[in-house]
Amino acid sequence: DSANQNNKPKIHPHTLASPPLSVQPHPHPELSSELHGGLGLACSNKHYGVPSYLLRPHPGKDMGDGWETARHPDRPPVVVQDPATGLQDTPLKDWSVIKFGLGGARDGEGVSRIIVDTRHFKGNFPESVAVDGCHVDPEEISDEAVCASAGEENTQTKVLEWFPLLRRTPMTAHAEHEFLREFGHVANGRRGVTHARISITPDGGLSRVRIYGCPKMGGGSAAKAVPRSHL
Repeated sequence: DSANQNNKPKIHPHTLASPPLSVQPHPHPELSSELHGGLGLACSNKHYGVPSYLLRPHPGKDMGDGWETARHPDRPPVVVQDPATGLQDTPLKDWSVIKFGLGGARDGEGVSRIIVDTRHFKGNFPESVAVDGCHVDPEEISDEAVCASAGEENTQTKVLEWFPLLRRTPMTAHAEHEFLREFGHVANGRRGVTHARISITPDGGLSRVRIYGCPKMGGGSAAKAVPRSHL
């Protein structure tokens, strides 16, 4: 029925003529966008691109206008699926860390929408993607410390806690995938978030990652003072 259809994440193939999901209105700003001061801080592999490309406001023009990792050399010859999830049963993955602009998502309001875009990646998109968040006080924990914790297996490190925003979810080729808090797609959607970790399994490329939420800071002059991304 229509209610069940609403609760399913939307997938918008770019071959369709209708407008992309990312240009459709949303009440909250895109906190990850470089237009609002979003930064690409670090990644496990940047063989074909860097995390800051994920934060560009315009649609990706080709595969070079995104973040793509090298193929893991120790990929098994036979892919094994987890019977419980239907996803690949593998420890192989890559990650990137981004910092939100506008002070991040306000605690109690949080993240309301996530779009993962595989535009142009038709044969080399990731099998699945997960997005985690953390909330830190910049006067106590540096961006460098956040990035250093990103590759650790434990979600709660000695420095900070990574918590899920988008649990590991399968991807499709050349499409925008939209996840909305109002339909239960976004986990921990009311928590404050300053940084996000995008994990891809096992490897591959993404064109854009767009994360929306209620900002700590207002727009206007705050959105104009945009520093350059680290990567």
